[in-house]
Amino acid sequence: MFSRCAIFTLTVAGALLVAPSALAGPEDGESAADVIADLESRGNIVVINRVGSGPMADCKATAVRPGRLLAPGASINAPGASWGGSILSTHRVMHVDITC
Repeated sequence: MFSRCAIFTLTVAGALLVAPSALAGPEDGESAADVIADLESRGNIVVINRVGSGPMADCKATAVRPGRLLAPGASINAPGASWGGSILSTHRVMHVDITC
């Protein structure tokens, strides 16, 4: 017979397996520019990890990973970041892998 703790743990694990992921990766063949624009429109700071030298129009997003949460007053000047400067509100850094 299961204890209450075991039943609760199994219930939570089952709910997590069924729930859709809020940070689901890009769909197969999704344009890198579309993925990046969507993340930036949600207030994220996007860091691009690029493989290949083709034009951005030909690039596909292969993975999206959450980075750290930046608090107001933090400064960012990282290679691949779409901008540099001081942060005025809270933002999440998102890493996008693209192949061109």
